[in-house]
Amino acid sequence: MEFGLGGANFGYDAFVLAEFCYNRVYTLAAFFTSLIILQSITLSQNPSASNLIKLSFCFGLSLTHHLSSILLGPWLLLLILWTLRNQRIKLQFWFISIIVALLPLGIYLYLPIRFLSNTSINYVINYFDANLASLKGLYWMISGKMFGPEMFGRPLLED
Repeated sequence: MEFGLGGANFGYDAFVLAEFCYNRVYTLAAFFTSLIILQSITLSQNPSASNLIKLSFCFGLSLTHHLSSILLGPWLLLLILWTLRNQRIKLQFWFISIIVALLPLGIYLYLPIRFLSNTSINYVINYFDANLASLKGLYWMISGKMFGPEMFGRPLLED
């Protein structure tokens, strides 16, 4: 079961895997995916609250890098429920693991702070009409709306 889920985790998105060859873009995504797989294997071999918290932190950290990491969520949830089905982990550790997964997303609070500093080089002001100090603008940046036209700009296989 664990190896099947590990393989499914790594193959979660054919587009991202095809893009791994662009090392400047997806090397960190590959690192986080590998780290999540490593922590998943660690959790399946040694089910404990501390390994659950480590896996949650790795998942939350990967969400700060690339939004496609959210596709790992259902597989991780399935792995966690399958692995910990016979374990008696206190409810507080489940809440702690959720908080730990959300904690790295606090990095996004830097965006409105930096936006409001009115630096001379501000990519969002110069090229887009978005206000990162508002919730709408922050959502625009985090969700990757600025990259919408480029989403499928590259073919999966190049000639």
